[in-house]
Amino acid sequence: MIALIVKLITLVLIILIIILALTTLFLGLGYFMIQLFPLSLFEATLLCMVATVVLMVGFIQVSSYLEDDDDDLQFDEDLDDD
Repeated sequence: MIALIVKLITLVLIILIIILALTTLFLGLGYFMIQLFPLSLFEATLLCMVATVVLMVGFIQVSSYLEDDDDDLQFDEDLDDD
């Protein structure tokens, strides 16, 4: 029972550390962007988050396209006779 509680607390702490790291990353990128472009910190951070979501959706679509089975490809055996 105690081992289960320790695992749950560890899982919660790992999730919180990941959230903290991502928040720091987005704020840091947002701060870098406000140095380059006339944006507020909120706008720049939101832009970084949206760009990340768009990139991740693209990567997921590309990876699912590459992992498709080639079972739907059919070759004509009759073409070899020509």
